[in-house]
Amino acid sequence: MVAMMRMDKAFYDLKFDHEFQSKNGNEFQSFFNQIMMARYPGDFIATYPWGQDGDQKCDGYRLSTGTFYQVYAPYEMNKSTTTRKMREDFDGALEIWGDKIKTWVFVHNAIRGNPPHVVQQLVDFGKEHPQITFLAVGKDEIKSCLFELKDDSIRQILGSIPTYEDINNLSMKAIKIAVLNIQK
Repeated sequence: MVAMMRMDKAFYDLKFDHEFQSKNGNEFQSFFNQIMMARYPGDFIATYPWGQDGDQKCDGYRLSTGTFYQVYAPYEMNKSTTTRKMREDFDGALEIWGDKIKTWVFVHNAIRGNPPHVVQQLVDFGKEHPQITFLAVGKDEIKSCLFELKDDSIRQILGSIPTYEDINNLSMKAIKIAVLNIQK
């Protein structure tokens, strides 16, 4: 993103923060997948539930590294629910995919970073399965992946920056609509 001007970078930085914080569940998973597919074209494969098979405990996979991604984006990251979900998803993935898992990544939407119970669960997994690398990916790592992309890709994911003309032509009616939507 070397070519991007400072104001553009500042806008996209804020836009990313808004998108990251406003998405949960499937919306967050789609946002993450969009970034990863742009960052690793042809290498990252987004997976989605497929009939009775579901997603087989794999929300995304990088072919070149054997990396499985498990995306978890609740409204609240409760300790017992989160660690239970991590355990169920990893155990399920291990049962289905076995030695194809070289790295298992827990992707989350916690705004302030990795909760200690996530770190502890990853450490426990590492002790139980030393042949697998365990990682957590959150806001900072996802943002880094996004901003490693070319400007056009960032624009495609986060949308265009309003121009001076857009701002100068802004009507009171449009502002009123925006304020009403914010209130909702």
